Amino acid sequence: MNLLELKENIILIRDATKSGENTALRVGGTLLDILNYSISRGQGTSEDSDPFKDSHKWLGSVGDDDGLNTLLDGLHAKGESEGKAKVGFFRGDYEGSPFTVENIPMAYDTDTWVQSVRGRFMPMDGAEMGLTRSADAYGILWRSCENGVWGRWKSVGGGVGRPAEGVTGGEIFNDYENNTVSGDYAHAEGQGCSANGDASHAEGKGTDVEGHYGHAEGLRTIVENDCEHAEGCYNVSNTGTRHSIGIGTSESDRRNALEVMDDGRVYVKGVGGYDGVLDEEADSPLQDVLEEALSASEYAAFDFGVLQEKIGSGRTQGDLDAFGLTEEVWAKIRGAEIMAVRDDAHERTYVVTGSSDDYISFAYGMKEDYEGWEIAYSGDTYTIARHFTEGGGESGGGSSPERFETSLDGTVRMPSAVGGLKAGTTVSSLKGRTQNAILESMLFPEQQPTVQSPSASLSLKNGFTANGIYEVGADTPATDDFITGFNRGTCTVSGQADKYRAGALDAGKSFIYTGGSESNKTLPEKVTLGTMQYNYKAFFGEGDTLMTSQGNKASVIPNPLPAASVSSGAVYIYGTYPYFCNGQKASTSSQESGFPSSVTSGTKLLQKWTDTLVGAKFASEASTGTRLVFEFPVTKEVTKVEFMNTVSGKWEVFAEGNYAVSSSGNKNIQGSYIMYNKLTTEGALNGALQLRFTLADASTRMMAESVADGLSPLPEGGVVALASTGGRAQGVASFAVNFEPGGQAPLDARLLVPTKADLVKAGTYAAGNYYKGMMVVVADTLEVYVLKDTSKITSPDYSGWQMLGTGNAPIVIQ
Repeated sequence: MNLLELKENIILIRDATKSGENTALRVGGTLLDILNYSISRGQGTSEDSDPFKDSHKWLGSVGDDDGLNTLLDGLHAKGESEGKAKVGFFRGDYEGSPFTVENIPMAYDTDTWVQSVRGRFMPMDGAEMGLTRSADAYGILWRSCENGVWGRWKSVGGGVGRPAEGVTGGEIFNDYENNTVSGDYAHAEGQGCSANGDASHAEGKGTDVEGHYGHAEGLRTIVENDCEHAEGCYNVSNTGTRHSIGIGTSESDRRNALEVMDDGRVYVKGVGGYDGVLDEEADSPLQDVLEEALSASEYAAFDFGVLQEKIGSGRTQGDLDAFGLTEEVWAKIRGAEIMAVRDDAHERTYVVTGSSDDYISFAYGMKEDYEGWEIAYSGDTYTIARHFTEGGGESGGGSSPERFETSLDGTVRMPSAVGGLKAGTTVSSLKGRTQNAILESMLFPEQQPTVQSPSASLSLKNGFTANGIYEVGADTPATDDFITGFNRGTCTVSGQADKYRAGALDAGKSFIYTGGSESNKTLPEKVTLGTMQYNYKAFFGEGDTLMTSQGNKASVIPNPLPAASVSSGAVYIYGTYPYFCNGQKASTSSQESGFPSSVTSGTKLLQKWTDTLVGAKFASEASTGTRLVFEFPVTKEVTKVEFMNTVSGKWEVFAEGNYAVSSSGNKNIQGSYIMYNKLTTEGALNGALQLRFTLADASTRMMAESVADGLSPLPEGGVVALASTGGRAQGVASFAVNFEPGGQAPLDARLLVPTKADLVKAGTYAAGNYYKGMMVVVADTLEVYVLKDTSKITSPDYSGWQMLGTGNAPIVIQ
């Protein structure tokens, strides 16, 4: 093909690609232009490169993760016509590293797509949905789009496992949010596991490997040393631990059933003082326990092949001699000189478990691999019995001296309780149990734990107090003004470590709520009228498994307590509009002393809005010349005023004619103007008084009861309603009886002075407790004087007083 033919074919290809578009004008018509255009089409960089028919359309270069994900998301479009333009094969580069993209529609009508990428990428962690640059891994990743929404990126092959960041060869499986790997070539799987040592492996739930080449499995097991292995739950890892089997129940109760150290020492719970938590100074390894037991005495070597042939009854001393149990050996076992029996053929050592003049017993192993022998003497013959277990099953003949055996029928019941063995316990339920277990049940009955339920508490600080009374519109307690508390509930039982009924507090979920409704989590900013209630709801995790004194699971239900919540008792504050007086706050029930000597205007009296009684005490009006004032919101009305009778110690009605109610105008209460009324005394000036005011809502003011036949019923204390007084001043209180003083002095001490000179002394009536028309007797002359001018009460010429006449002459006050 010559160049001219090549040019014509290229033009045909070019123009056929874009239907209806004349690309000749854009490309140019020279041979060089056409060749350049052909090259750019082949490279995918031409404007009209077709990603569906050409090799790979060029997307461009990006320099960060945001640019990459924006580029990939931009390939998606909704609608069939627009979507077809995005179908095909693409390529680009991320900081010089090439990558390719395939964008494939699955169904246009549901906007379903599949997109794959090849390059140095990996899915982002956490909630992020995009791709990120990988430092050392090449991946083929894909994602799907359903109804226009892209899903997560997955690795080809199912998406199981991800490389760990920042390490070489590390892997994370299953729980990609909570599993962590910080060691090279380490591996974490399961839920919430951490593999932090090099070439370490953490699996299960909440396991943690800190040492290199270590392995942790199970529940909350930990590995602190290199080359260590842990299994079970809540184990203990000590310095030098190589292997442990955890049997703990919580973070506060970690312990092991078995622990193997790096020097070969083996610790078994219940042996050598080891209780599951290693104390190297006090605990003895299994090797030392066995060595001590075996070295403390001689041992007897029996031929166990012959011994097995002699199993049965009716055996003689000759039969015993045949396998090595001579009379001398029997005596040494009886005397504790021999504590072990050897089976040299099988390299097995049996420990002597009992002996007397009539029997000896020895045994090997525990539980699933137990073998026990008993040789009993009766009359002139011996009975040889063997008892053993294999794989948890029981077989063999004879009996074990450690276990309860009897010829009684299995249905026989205990007639009464013996220690921890209940009345009605059957023989069959005790058969096969060890003698020690039965003895323990008798002497130490199983005890259930004392259970304390979890609780929450709430209190106030920073000047706020529970049941405090505050003005409407004042600032309410904020979150920082509360003290929240949570008690997990300590559960105790003899012989076991204390447990917690509830798990740890979940502070992130716990909250304070108001108004008794858990939906009201937003604290109010200002005090409102009436009662304001606050509670605290504490969320907690699953509690400890409670155990009995014998280490069994306690019967309390549920056990353990599942994750839940508990609410505190209510904390109240009260919003009110204050009352005001020009005295001091006082009791509404008991008599007070210490009256003020001067007027204090604007004294606030804070009471609950629902309280009906308000108390105050006032300085003497006669001394200060100022009337008593009590101010209250117009939404309240004073229905009764009472004063404390300092003689009787009782409250008595303060007559309505001695006070008046008028408007006090608006008062600024925490930025809001509230209308107030005021009660002011009138008439004769009073001395120091303790008053209490009875209030009611203005809409429910109590009305005076009608009086039948013009007579009022007699109230408590002998106080009656005051009758009309015409033009004279009304008294403060009315009494239905007269008085019979017991002393030799006037009932009203003001009405008697020792000498005439005392009439005008400044101190005689310094309290201002005098009035025009007051009659006073002079004791030494028996003269009677009337105060006619109060402004001259202390004038030395007695011009303020006039002596009453004597005899039958009329008395006229000039």
